[in-house]
Amino acid sequence: MKANTFVYEGKCGFLLQGSYQERCKAIFSKGKLMLLSKNAPSTKILPQQILKVSNAKKSISTIIEKDSSSELWRKYFEVNPKDKLKKGPNWLKDPLQRELTNHRYTIRFVTRNFQPRIVLFVLDDQNKAAAMGQAIQNFTGMRLGQQREINSILEPQVSTKHIRESNRMSQRLIGYCSAKMYEEAQPMARKLNAYVNNAIDEISIFSDIERTVSALYFARDKAVAICDNKLLDDIQKANEQKKSDQLAQIEEERFKREEAFEMLSSF
Repeated sequence: MKANTFVYEGKCGFLLQGSYQERCKAIFSKGKLMLLSKNAPSTKILPQQILKVSNAKKSISTIIEKDSSSELWRKYFEVNPKDKLKKGPNWLKDPLQRELTNHRYTIRFVTRNFQPRIVLFVLDDQNKAAAMGQAIQNFTGMRLGQQREINSILEPQVSTKHIRESNRMSQRLIGYCSAKMYEEAQPMARKLNAYVNNAIDEISIFSDIERTVSALYFARDKAVAICDNKLLDDIQKANEQKKSDQLAQIEEERFKREEAFEMLSSF
């Protein structure tokens, strides 16, 4: 795995949807948490979407009931009654030994439409519980058990991170084109375009993103325009040089013919 990418294997249950996966991966990478399994769509979560992460030391029904008091969850349960929730498999139940509960994490977050979700992740390897707990805290910027309100406005540090990275990639692309390294420039241009599109997709759930989106597009479009103009200029110069060489060759051949004719005329 790449640097700063942490992968944990286990089981995951989306408690409010009654979706349970026996084999699941939690991947912390590039400022995102990805929950992957073979039998369900992948789930991508940004730090700003997370309400709270804690060790699951209580029953699932208690976890859900605890969240029912807040306005966010109350509105959700008005449309999605709790009695429709599935019981789920046996591994959702309380662990028999209390000291083993730190390998079970509940992750409360909101979707892109700001709908609440609760995921229970149960580690396969209990020895990695501390490492995963630290990865979660580094990712969210919160202590385990700490709670926060979801901010619908894009945080400045996230905006700065995306703008800085797009500018770095933009300058690298311009450097390739300035050095006439067009073969290397093509994959770099694709990476820059993908990064800009993915970044905009990630922040689209927040408000007040116009400045960030404009900066991302500007970094990409500036580099592409410079490369396109540089390539066209190089092609034009190459064509002009080719035409000049052809004219020079024609002139040289004409001179040789005239010289040969004069030699014949002297006899």
